[in-house]
Amino acid sequence: MSTAARCSLVVGACLFLVHPSLLGPQQVGARDLSAQLVYRLDVAPSAMIANPEKMQMLANVVEQRSAMILASGAIDDEALQREIFASRRAAALVLGKLADAARFDRAATSSTTGTLGADLLIAALEAAGKATKSARPEAIRHAIRGRLNLRTAEHRGEVIALRRELALASSAFRMGEISGFADPEWQRNPEVRQEFAHGMLRLWIEINLRNPHLAIYESELDRWLSRHPEGANSIWAQRGAPDNWREEHPVTIAVWDGVDREQFAHLLKGEAGDPANGKDDDSDGFVDEFEGLGFDEHFSPTSQMLTPVSASIAQSVPSYERYMRGLGELSVGLDSADVNFARTWRRSLSAAGVVAFEKGYGHYSQYSHGTRVADVAVRGLTKATLVPVRISFAYESPGPVLDEAAAQRFVAMVETGTRYMRHRGVRVCNISWGFTVRDIEDNLNQHGLERDAAQRSRRARAIFGTMQAGMARAIKQSPDILFVVSAGNAGQNIDYAGDLPGTINLPNVLTVGAADEQGRLASFASTGASVDLYALGTNVDAMVPGGGRLRSSGASLAAPQVVNAAARLLNMRPNLTTAELASILVKSAKPAPNAELPLLHVVAALELMSKQRKAASHFRIDHAIRPMWSQLQ
Repeated sequence: MSTAARCSLVVGACLFLVHPSLLGPQQVGARDLSAQLVYRLDVAPSAMIANPEKMQMLANVVEQRSAMILASGAIDDEALQREIFASRRAAALVLGKLADAARFDRAATSSTTGTLGADLLIAALEAAGKATKSARPEAIRHAIRGRLNLRTAEHRGEVIALRRELALASSAFRMGEISGFADPEWQRNPEVRQEFAHGMLRLWIEINLRNPHLAIYESELDRWLSRHPEGANSIWAQRGAPDNWREEHPVTIAVWDGVDREQFAHLLKGEAGDPANGKDDDSDGFVDEFEGLGFDEHFSPTSQMLTPVSASIAQSVPSYERYMRGLGELSVGLDSADVNFARTWRRSLSAAGVVAFEKGYGHYSQYSHGTRVADVAVRGLTKATLVPVRISFAYESPGPVLDEAAAQRFVAMVETGTRYMRHRGVRVCNISWGFTVRDIEDNLNQHGLERDAAQRSRRARAIFGTMQAGMARAIKQSPDILFVVSAGNAGQNIDYAGDLPGTINLPNVLTVGAADEQGRLASFASTGASVDLYALGTNVDAMVPGGGRLRSSGASLAAPQVVNAAARLLNMRPNLTTAELASILVKSAKPAPNAELPLLHVVAALELMSKQRKAASHFRIDHAIRPMWSQLQ
């Protein structure tokens, strides 16, 4: 149930299955395609990626399939169309069709320039093809520099993002991912989806076409960055709460995640009548609620407010924290000791060591996630009360089975959790987690349930429907709580993907997407009609368990900024209804220059609330005076 989807693969005999309905006139959504379009691989992915012939076979069939889908007019989602063009770009690169790759890249981005990574790679490959072997490195350098020189200072964020990616690039690491994750998935089921095929093509390109020249790419990116130093500051400082803002009334905030209680002791108000002993001592229907509620990865009650650290990674927690800190510093263009630590650790891993590293880092990411979210949500709110309601997801793959029984436990958990929030007087709740129909489908496949793709998809939708209906019902029964939900980081349309809880559209739900420092859509951000507004989701400074700090990115960190803004409004006007609160936040959202996103604007929200308050005050005065005036007349 991770928000980060694994790529899937395919080939070998290259059996290409297309559901007959795709060739008809009706349109198809993203959820339908995952079940109806399948490849079959006849060899393990690790063996296949070492075989150029099989990779070219895969590239050919991906191109044929993608062209057929687009020509049929079956796709009704722009995001999905871009994904298919990205697959065509990868296939063209594997086949050496560079002009086609450039054309598909522009279509995938709906721009004339395409993506920076693909643009530099295509230019480098074109130059290399025209040069002798001895002259090739210099030709590649010249081509990369020429393309970079076309970028202006406004592309700095894109250059930094590519620099970060290349700093961590390692062919051995990629091979470890393939053997450790892709091979087991293929062994469970050789029929795989489009993302798997695209992922295989992309990894082959990295390993064989790009990584051999990493040093040239990195030096040219560094050269460009030195000539384009940090320019305009982030837009968000002028949108935040004013410096002279003062707290007036307390407000209770829930963070639906595990948090390090020691770091928020000043904001936690426990119920002394129910200590952590596995019993409902005060007979109010909640067990071990001293400072919050907890549920484990099986959606079963637990007294622990923070995801426990397993013995296998306990000693590595400081290293994973430093690794994550290095990633954050890379994301803002820094070159520090922590950056060097992250780069060195990742590049030093052998293929055999990748699985253990990934599991450990996944564990640490979940362990620290709720504390980072809570820190952003309560920042500057010294009078707030924090109510943690821990939810946990497996950090290893496959996680616990997500079947019908699990769906019922999930529904029971959200019903208990929301009832507890009402009991504690929560006004705003942060939900920085989510999952899709595809996540459930992948889980069923990983556990060997429903080998038939179409049946597996139908079952996954039914399970998802049970969970969505149950959670929507629980939220609807909590009208005095504003639930602020992250939209996710999969770069997809959440309305097509079927995202929970991002697509629960109720008056007391706001779904928040991630924007960058300049107010543009973050490169990883998911979108869709269900997304109500956007907030900063890149390079956000936050606290981790133990009190350390680091920068990280994701919609998970955009949502708590909206929670913080909502809490500030309630702090000044505690009698705001949930509908009024949501309306002020959405109506006050303003785009940044050269962007069209509805961006959170705390200053504008406070101003709008003040205007509405004055208007309401005049309305009450008019109605109080008018009867007296009529008597005098």
